[in-house]
Amino acid sequence: MVAIPARLEDLTAPWLEEVLRTSPGADPDVELEGVRSTVLGTGIGFAGDLARLEPSYRRGRGPSSVVAKIPTSIEDNRAGSELLGVYERELRVYQELLPLLDVPAAAFLHGAIEPNPIDAERQIAMVRRADRLPVWFLRRMGRAMRSASGRRSRRAVVVVEDLAPAKVGDQVAGCDPDGAAAVLRAVARLHAGTWGDACPEPTTWLQRADVAPRIFHALYLDSRKGFERRADGLLSPHTRELLRGLRREGPSLIRRIHDTMPECVLHGDLRLDNAFFAADGSVRALIDWQLANLGPPLVDVAYFLTGSLDVDATEHDVDDLLGAYHLALVDAGVDGYPQSRIIADYELVLALMLHRVASLDGVEFGDDRGVALVDAWVTRVDRRMDRLTRLPTARPARRGPR
Repeated sequence: MVAIPARLEDLTAPWLEEVLRTSPGADPDVELEGVRSTVLGTGIGFAGDLARLEPSYRRGRGPSSVVAKIPTSIEDNRAGSELLGVYERELRVYQELLPLLDVPAAAFLHGAIEPNPIDAERQIAMVRRADRLPVWFLRRMGRAMRSASGRRSRRAVVVVEDLAPAKVGDQVAGCDPDGAAAVLRAVARLHAGTWGDACPEPTTWLQRADVAPRIFHALYLDSRKGFERRADGLLSPHTRELLRGLRREGPSLIRRIHDTMPECVLHGDLRLDNAFFAADGSVRALIDWQLANLGPPLVDVAYFLTGSLDVDATEHDVDDLLGAYHLALVDAGVDGYPQSRIIADYELVLALMLHRVASLDGVEFGDDRGVALVDAWVTRVDRRMDRLTRLPTARPARRGPR
């Protein structure tokens, strides 16, 4: 068994030697002279700490560099991540899901996580029961749960191929419609590959995003006022009005979206910082699978467009991008989901994006780049809210085509 590191400093040459000996297709007799470690992700890895490891070989052959990821050293972020189960989820996605799909992703070399001290099935059942409690109580319970999760602090690690010379996207800078179209074509392969009968059943590590809408709404209520102060000067009066309206409409909006739209596997954190691009502009790999879940495909699409598309892009550009996404689904074998329905679903999900971005107030963003990222994110969300004249209201449930 390879030891699970607690800190980036634990990613030593002897540790990496054991990893390389046991990784898929590896040389079992490889020996290292040393390893050069470079910390990555400053201001980017909110839930994880990352390092590029460049081994020097005494004997045998292996990759010239790999990337290792462990849970974040930022205590508050780690507590929330533990609560959401993100570290086990990313490991399981690499081990069990991505090998079955035609999705651009980094090659998986090694991963491990300490056992969960809590019975996962029982924990999910408790969450479902808790979702029936009053929202004011859920807000208090959420703070206590985050604190308890931080104290558990399970060790975990994932090691994948180094994607260089592919270039990682930059969410602070944003992208034009051509770059956005490349990302939407890539994620369409994930959605199409898990559409309909191919959609996995919920498991302890891969749940539907609406497993507890009232708990999610409690997190929004806890963050909204702080978010409004943080976003002062970045939100239009129109967006502020929509944001405050979510105090009442949030839970019903979440239920309506999940009850009326198709369902598939979602990336969950689809943004430029989590996409690597090849020289021809295509997506070489999508990374950071910690928030993967089951839900409506337009949640991924709207999340990306509101967080990464240039504010100068027009709503006509957005419609063209939704059309490009539709064509990618059709090319991958999805039918019964016309472009007109995609546009209508996108407009409904826009309100959910505002609900989500308000929860960013509870995340520690670290350095100056992290602050700039949030400012850019909020500005882009505000720009896309121009498309909504008002918040959607609840209507009878109608499951869309799966």
